[in-house]
Amino acid sequence: MAAAGLDVFPNEPEVNSRLLDFPQVTLLPHMGTENQDTQKKMEIRALENLRDFLLVGKGKDIVLEHQELNKVNCEVLEM
Repeated sequence: MAAAGLDVFPNEPEVNSRLLDFPQVTLLPHMGTENQDTQKKMEIRALENLRDFLLVGKGKDIVLEHQELNKVNCEVLEM
């Protein structure tokens, strides 16, 4: 590989400063959602998740790390 362009980092917004030492590496901010159409879709999806949480106790887009927490919340709501 002759070069790399990176836009996602493990501890954003912190970037491992050693990457700056490589002239063949270009570091960019993560901009995958920076257009009006995508922003609108994300707004609608967030509102749908909020609606679903309020109506049925969970949204469709559950962060994997929070699935166990969501299960506990659903059990509390059923009491």
